[in-house]
Amino acid sequence: MIKRVKDLVEREKACSWHDSYLRFLISELKQDLFQNVKKVIRDLDRSQIAILFNNSILGFPILKYYFTFDQEVKFEKIWSQDCKGFHPEAEDGISFSEDEKSFFQENVINDLKGKDKNYLRELVTLSFGVESPAIIKKSLAANIMCSSGGHFTFTYWDYWAKLPVYKKYPEDYPIKYFLIEKRFFSNRALILCTKGDFAIFIAFKRPLNRSQISITYKRLNRFFNRINWINDLIWLIREETFFFLEEYELHLEFTKYVKENVYPILQDYVYKKSKREEDILKIFEEFITKRLKERHDNKEKVINKKEEINTIAKIESPPLNDMKLHELFNNKPSYINRVYKLRKKWLDQRDNIWYLFNNIPEMALHNEIHSQNLEKLLTEFFLKKENLFILWAASWLHDVGLFEYAEKITQLIKTKKGDSFAEVRKLHGEISYKRIIDNGKRWGLLEEDIKAIATISKYHTSYSTDKLKDEISNLITFGKSEEIPLIFFILSLRVLDALDIQINRWQGSFEKIVNILNLSKKMRNKDSNFSEYLRLQMIHFIKHSAFISVRISQAGEVVYLPNFEMPLILVIFSLIKAQEDIKKELKVNNNVIRECNLGEEIKNEVKELIGYKEHKNGKIKIGGLTIDNNGQFQIRIRCFNPIKDDLRQMCKVSM
Repeated sequence: MIKRVKDLVEREKACSWHDSYLRFLISELKQDLFQNVKKVIRDLDRSQIAILFNNSILGFPILKYYFTFDQEVKFEKIWSQDCKGFHPEAEDGISFSEDEKSFFQENVINDLKGKDKNYLRELVTLSFGVESPAIIKKSLAANIMCSSGGHFTFTYWDYWAKLPVYKKYPEDYPIKYFLIEKRFFSNRALILCTKGDFAIFIAFKRPLNRSQISITYKRLNRFFNRINWINDLIWLIREETFFFLEEYELHLEFTKYVKENVYPILQDYVYKKSKREEDILKIFEEFITKRLKERHDNKEKVINKKEEINTIAKIESPPLNDMKLHELFNNKPSYINRVYKLRKKWLDQRDNIWYLFNNIPEMALHNEIHSQNLEKLLTEFFLKKENLFILWAASWLHDVGLFEYAEKITQLIKTKKGDSFAEVRKLHGEISYKRIIDNGKRWGLLEEDIKAIATISKYHTSYSTDKLKDEISNLITFGKSEEIPLIFFILSLRVLDALDIQINRWQGSFEKIVNILNLSKKMRNKDSNFSEYLRLQMIHFIKHSAFISVRISQAGEVVYLPNFEMPLILVIFSLIKAQEDIKKELKVNNNVIRECNLGEEIKNEVKELIGYKEHKNGKIKIGGLTIDNNGQFQIRIRCFNPIKDDLRQMCKVSM
């Protein structure tokens, strides 16, 4: 994804680092469309492509422009030129009559000069205004969308500027806005395509011949068949565009701040020139707690005060696929029934098992939400064997040791007494072991399963690595006696744990980060290690807030779906941080395998106890995990690609 972003931002100038991830996807879609059509029409300009979406909840469509970064830049450039002198004939294919020139000079340019506005602001106001009708000759485009019935519709006109106004709306079509459209897009041939709630129009500087029209039709038909995902995001587009109108000044200020202050620092990290962590922390303290928070809060206000957009989509990680859970245990009713009974029991007892975890000031959620995330990831890895019940149970209970951790951290914050942070942090795996041993029966586990589940939980942290090495021979013996791949399960849980980077673990507010920073200052003299750790957790929270969900693709790649509202530079930064954290966990795992000569043991556990076969190249493929010739773990990580990945499998869009 980094290469895709770099190409669009720096080479193509099609989007900006301050753009939201949603805007990046639309810019990428537009660039793909441009490349498709340019193969047929060589003199096509990317800015002649406009994207529209249906803004109406019910009834007749109301189409709105979606302005991309490259259009913003061109609008600003043309506006600057026209303020010095209006000479539209200087551009090929854009011709204005003398009356139009006179009207444009006196009633558009001179009028806007005195209002601190420009062409973009005017079209934004018309396009996103609450009562404004569809553009492109009033509601002509909306009428075409309405009559298409959700099917692909392709229309072509030689001279779109001369098209009659559609009479759906009684008032006259505003000549001022039409002339701005004409100034920007050209006044010759037009192709308008729609499908579902999404539309594009492409303006050309000259009429097309029959061959060009025919080839373009075929290309656009194929193109629309690949972008069904955009219709699932109409509500999110609607929300973003209203905010763009209502908070235009904030948008410009935010853009300038990211360009001048954030990007210069983060680009060093993104391009691996250097890792100036202290500089990153300093800029984040200002950017996250003030600028990003200000934009977030203002967006909430805009949404709340607009009756027209108070019914918006909630985009979140999809629920557990029950079919996959059944497949996980080879559809064995005895195991599946146990799983559902235990899940219900644990969720009913969540206050006793996890309640205090939410009070840990510096942590993303480690409660039942984290456990359910790991459960979904486990089903995504396509492991299928009855004894996976042990790993499934450990994925739910591995962090119960944080119960005592939370108590000790609370004591450390309130008083000068108690263990140091470094000591407290190491304990939670061992405490998980003790709590599961002591409470396993009460929590519904069978006697014969308790020790194995507790043991996997004990060694799931990197802090326990040295003890894991010391106990490795005893653990191998214990695993064989229980006929479970214990070492493989311990190392697999570590990987699953590291992969759970999702927004539902972010505790939902910028105030959380502000509180972390304030607590860091308070703890500076009490426990400097804890103070610095708290400050670093600011990056940890941003990383979690950058991704909606994580899934395993059919090709066995770990795929992260970014938060559509997150600025692009933060998405890229968070993806790099996530990759680094996961690689770090893999490195620790693989060092254990190498130093303890566990390669053959791991492969034998997987082959004999789980039933996966070794490929001719000596590797074993388990869903998103590959075990190489030496028994070491390998994982491929990438970002969501709307062409390769099914958006509906990656997220749930609900009203």
